Amino acid sequence: MIIRTGFSYDLINSLSVNLAIEKDIKYNPNFHFGIDYKIIKYFSLRTGFSNEPSRYSAGTGRHSSSFNLGYSIFTHQDLGLTHQFGVIINLGEK
Repeated sequence: MIIRTGFSYDLINSLSVNLAIEKDIKYNPNFHFGIDYKIIKYFSLRTGFSNEPSRYSAGTGRHSSSFNLGYSIFTHQDLGLTHQFGVIINLGEK
């Protein structure tokens, strides 16, 4: 069983801080921390880390009301530097 919780807080309009805690009954708790900084209207820089296992990440994002595109690179204990790419398409209205 895994229990997860987290929150996000906007320090200012363009800077968000994120914290999440994940606990698997068999393992130590895993803390995730991240920052999302919107440089311009549709573009942001992101960074974060977690402790169990120790991982660091950095990435960018392009976002609008109907389309989000993200890229990140992070450390993985078995794979080394790993690239991740994501696409979110919003098909409904807000």
